[in-house]
Amino acid sequence: MHETRTTRTFKALVVDALMGAIFLLLMVFSAWLIWQYYFRAPVEIPSAGVGREATKEDIRLAREYPPRHFHNMDEVVLAGIQSGSPCIKCHGDYPHSKADNDRRGFLNAHAWFVACETCHLKPEDRDKVIYRWYDNKTGEEMTKLEGPAGIYGGMIAPVKFDKGTVQRLDRAADVELIDEYLRTKNELNEGQQATARAKIHDVICKSPIFCDSCHTEKGVLDFEKLLYPPRHAAHLRTIDPGAMIKTYKAFHFPNIFDPK
Repeated sequence: MHETRTTRTFKALVVDALMGAIFLLLMVFSAWLIWQYYFRAPVEIPSAGVGREATKEDIRLAREYPPRHFHNMDEVVLAGIQSGSPCIKCHGDYPHSKADNDRRGFLNAHAWFVACETCHLKPEDRDKVIYRWYDNKTGEEMTKLEGPAGIYGGMIAPVKFDKGTVQRLDRAADVELIDEYLRTKNELNEGQQATARAKIHDVICKSPIFCDSCHTEKGVLDFEKLLYPPRHAAHLRTIDPGAMIKTYKAFHFPNIFDPK
């Protein structure tokens, strides 16, 4: 039986209505993405940290600071890795392979621009140091941050003043000892390897500080002294990745972060 003109018209109207609804949903979704990326203010997450209290002025400045893409792009990684740290000789550019899935990505992302000793400094040394940016290529202290956010070509490192000299504690490891261990470790038994590794790691603390030690009021890092503009510094004090890690139920990371 041939379709009547009325039936064909009805089917065409249904298809048109369906296509219109799909188009409307796509437009709404696109508008939501644009809002999320460009216009949304920083999200306030209840902190699980200690002393995590932001002033009204800090929150106002943080809201005015333009939110940026949460994930680092390739150029950020390439600018941060291969910084010359002796730690990467053994641990590589993604050193936190044994960390839990819910924190591994955060820690490895910070390793691109934060020296290992910044977090792994021994407790007795933390009150004796200041923190500064150092250029990855020249090794000189940076006097300003240039380039897109997060792509500054430097590392935040702890610095200790000793009898008028400046000592970067991220360079305190015995590089010759590390090289000797890597060269001879296949000739050592398990006990000798363990002894050598313990000696190499003697300058660091195995129990590092966590996110809420820095991203908080009066934290370990003074973001203004680390050359961040006031609004950016306020933003860094009020965000709390530690709360995200403790709050989120599921994390999904690329295979590159899988130790297997």
